[in-house]
Amino acid sequence: MNKLRKIKNGLWLIAIGCLSLSNATAQSASRTLSLQEAKQIALENNTAMKNAKLDVSIAKKKVIETTAIGLPQVSATANYQHLFNVPSFSFPTTGYTQTPLTFSGTTPKGFEQFSSVGGLNQYVYSGEGFPISPKDNTVFKLQVSQLIFSGEYIVGLQATRVYKLISEQSLVKSRIETEAMVESTYYMALVLAENLKIVQQNKELTVQTLKEMTAMNKAGFNEQSDLDQLQINLNLLGNLELSLQGQLKNVHNQLKYQLGMPLTDDLTLSDQLQDVIAAVSPFDGREFNIKQNIDFQMVINNVSAQKLSLRREQSGFLPTLSAFYQHQEKQKVPALDFEPKDVLGVTLSIPIFTSGSRFMKVKQAKLALEKAQNSQVDAEKGLQLKFDNQRLNYQTAYNTFLNQRESSELSQRIFDKTTAKFKQGVSSSLELTQVQSQYLTSVSNYYNSMLILLNARVELQKLTTPSN
Repeated sequence: MNKLRKIKNGLWLIAIGCLSLSNATAQSASRTLSLQEAKQIALENNTAMKNAKLDVSIAKKKVIETTAIGLPQVSATANYQHLFNVPSFSFPTTGYTQTPLTFSGTTPKGFEQFSSVGGLNQYVYSGEGFPISPKDNTVFKLQVSQLIFSGEYIVGLQATRVYKLISEQSLVKSRIETEAMVESTYYMALVLAENLKIVQQNKELTVQTLKEMTAMNKAGFNEQSDLDQLQINLNLLGNLELSLQGQLKNVHNQLKYQLGMPLTDDLTLSDQLQDVIAAVSPFDGREFNIKQNIDFQMVINNVSAQKLSLRREQSGFLPTLSAFYQHQEKQKVPALDFEPKDVLGVTLSIPIFTSGSRFMKVKQAKLALEKAQNSQVDAEKGLQLKFDNQRLNYQTAYNTFLNQRESSELSQRIFDKTTAKFKQGVSSSLELTQVQSQYLTSVSNYYNSMLILLNARVELQKLTTPSN
């Protein structure tokens, strides 16, 4: 019995373990992405891109909303009222000849039967007051209105289209910035991974050298201080490895955040740093077409928006013309009802005097337009200056990269020769330490110059990327 219970408990543990493993697998996924794939995912899942797309949708709805203002408007109302004291009026009975009236249905209040002719009852006014309205009544109204002319509406409609264009340009700017951001982070991850690889290779080489020198020390061919120095070098390499691993993990998390991926997912980069560097070339000398720059286009559009704002304020001096039709039904119709059921009318509103407030609004709009035009001139000069600086930065970064690559190759050759001499007992441990430190510094400078070059290229591409 106890043996059977142990078997059951074991099966339960296995089932729980399998369930935990499946949950862990479901919560964590693994993805391998190239740079282009990472950009595409970011354009779909990045929060800034999502919001930019929503802004475009909002702007489209705003255009429809503004357009609808100039279309026919239909409204219906139902109004119930109760009168505590019903007002009434009466006609004078003296000096007038009463003419008999014929009614169908119930006898109205204020009349009395006069005679009956051909089956129809005739009534005359008794002198009592006529109630103006029933004590309790419900009135139903249907109204149709149509805006015929409004300068402010016309300008407002044009402004919403400019607003839509601004949101579309913001989406393009978000796309360019998102791609550049992902590209820079992707390159940083590649550089850190390659740097980490070099450090790990040096660590393995130092471990192997330490083993060989330990064996030689036991045979009496070297001193203990040489082994101690190698151990110090090994510890330094271990610390550097841990630091680079932490930096690489942080950069991967940053990239996953930019892509909208869960931080628990495993991310592998498929592009090789050597292929990326092989595609880098000196600046081709192309000119800067500022009209294709998205920032400049947004400045131009802002000037257009300010012009429309000025026109909107100026349109306040124009009249507004609208037409309406109204139909009314009453649940209880009074004996004498002077309100017509159907009314068709036209309303003309002419602004005459606003104590100067409208003039001040126009002047403010003119000043705002002047500011926007100044910003346009400043943006044109600033973007050209930025392009010249970025081009110079790229050229400098490219030349620095070439020099650092050569220095790295030279320092590696020196390090390899010094390591061989150290194993042969020709070189001291201090010399090996100095050469190794020089080599690692050279490698670090080389990869740092590589990252600066790639980022300079990204910034230059941001300026020259066409907006369409």
